[in-house]
Amino acid sequence: MTRQLLSRFLIAASLCLVATASQAFPDAGLRFRDDGSASQAKALQQRLKELGGERGADTPAQATRLSGEVARVIGLLDLSHPAIPKSANVCSELLGPWYSAGPPLLDTNAAQVDGRARAARGLTIDCWKAVNTHLLANKDAIVAGMLEAIAGWTAKEPIGTARGWCAGYGAQDNWWPLRSFYPDDLINAVIAGCTARAERVLAKAAETRVLAAIAAAERTDRTLEAMVAAKWLPMPDLRIGDPGLARSMKERYEAAVLPIRRQVTDEIVDKLEEAYGSKVVADKLVRTARQACNEVWSKTLFSGQDDGMRAIDASCKSMEAAFVQRACKSALEKAGIETFGGPKLMVVPRANGSLGPVDYNAVVCAAAIDGFTVTAKTSWFGSPSITIGPARGGASATMKLRKVTREGGVEIWAIGDLEGRIPLTTTLDLLGCLATTLDRNDPTPVVRGLGFATGAVVTLADLMSGSSLTTFACRDAKLRWLENAS
Repeated sequence: MTRQLLSRFLIAASLCLVATASQAFPDAGLRFRDDGSASQAKALQQRLKELGGERGADTPAQATRLSGEVARVIGLLDLSHPAIPKSANVCSELLGPWYSAGPPLLDTNAAQVDGRARAARGLTIDCWKAVNTHLLANKDAIVAGMLEAIAGWTAKEPIGTARGWCAGYGAQDNWWPLRSFYPDDLINAVIAGCTARAERVLAKAAETRVLAAIAAAERTDRTLEAMVAAKWLPMPDLRIGDPGLARSMKERYEAAVLPIRRQVTDEIVDKLEEAYGSKVVADKLVRTARQACNEVWSKTLFSGQDDGMRAIDASCKSMEAAFVQRACKSALEKAGIETFGGPKLMVVPRANGSLGPVDYNAVVCAAAIDGFTVTAKTSWFGSPSITIGPARGGASATMKLRKVTREGGVEIWAIGDLEGRIPLTTTLDLLGCLATTLDRNDPTPVVRGLGFATGAVVTLADLMSGSSLTTFACRDAKLRWLENAS
């Protein structure tokens, strides 16, 4: 009794396992090469069904003699589709009532196994072997089906390694749902064949993706703003998991996009060189170029310091330095500093009434960099004066100088009140603004680099101490002053 109950339990468990696997990993059923093959299979199925209903003593022998016909019909199965038929599915459908999925325990006790059960078991085992033999003999057709399925998946799924796809049925992990359904030699042969050919399929899918990415890059507006917005066209995520394939696609993309980056970079640099190459100090082109460079500098903060941005930024710094030197040298040669006995002999009243030293050369250089000219005049009939105005003409301001005696009896020049209608209304505000450039660069190193003397200078904060003027108001005033120039 115990043996019989155990046998029934194992049979039920086996059938449940087959049913569960079939439901979880659906098989397409019996597919044959053509209608003729399908008709032969139906005839065989009908014959086995009829024999299953007979109870004659010779019926098991008749069924056993159909084993060769079963193997022949199995050889007509179509394996061109990606799903691999399982021997249990094929044999249960072909054999019908003669399919015996019970465990080998049924064959161990001949006394308790009648001829019918023995015949069903023999037919089933022969059928399983025939299916596995047929699958192994047609592994190339199975591989072709797998590759077709993989090609379809890679159109929308991440591209992994060839072996990963073939061994795991892509990301689905359902190519070999339960290894016990297939012999190891079949699994190993199919995986090896698929892997050898899948690399070409995956490379083709990657090629399609990288060409689409390149085409999108080529449609990008080729301006600085567009390049920054597009972060200088880095390769998008092509979802390629194979390291070697990903590396080759990146090299392909970079080679295609590099000319676009260089074109934009070269065009921007050419425009900046044209502007900075202007011989007119404080020309609007120069201010436009400086503004463009400032924008480049600010955009590098958000562009990941791409090669294109670095190249433009480096050109900006180089051209700005060269321009500053030219403007500063020209201005200092015309400023007449020696008229006042050198750069250390000039002061300006602070807000608290004390006198603060003014570096005349530094002020002249800073003014020239921003587009102003500084000229000194002396007269037989009046005090010397300094005139400041836009280089291209326009409203100017004049500051009278007077001699004062410093401690120790040293005579120096003190800058007096302003004369002129300009956006900056006091000497303190004007010199405070001119002590630094619009870009807040300290001109003192430039002055020294050109071989001109510099002295102590009241800092911008010191000059503007007690004034309501802010650095932003100073910048706005100078820009309005320049814009109103003729």
